[in-house]
Amino acid sequence: MAVYLRIVKIGETASHAEYNFMDSAEKQIGRFQIDKESGEISLTENMPGDIDGHMFARAAYKVKKAFQSGELPDSTCWAS
Repeated sequence: MAVYLRIVKIGETASHAEYNFMDSAEKQIGRFQIDKESGEISLTENMPGDIDGHMFARAAYKVKKAFQSGELPDSTCWAS
């Protein structure tokens, strides 16, 4: 099964960046934030239907990898 998630930064403070992650139709949306100092990611709003957290895990992984490279992208995606 193909998976596509769009990941968009929706806000940023001195300490955190907040992201929406959504399906390709942008009908199912979840939200998480990343601590800009530690890189810790916290789910703040579950994506409807993401019962096992697989979509969140994919989106969080993508942003965490960018963070480890020294950036917090305005937008990115997960495609597999």
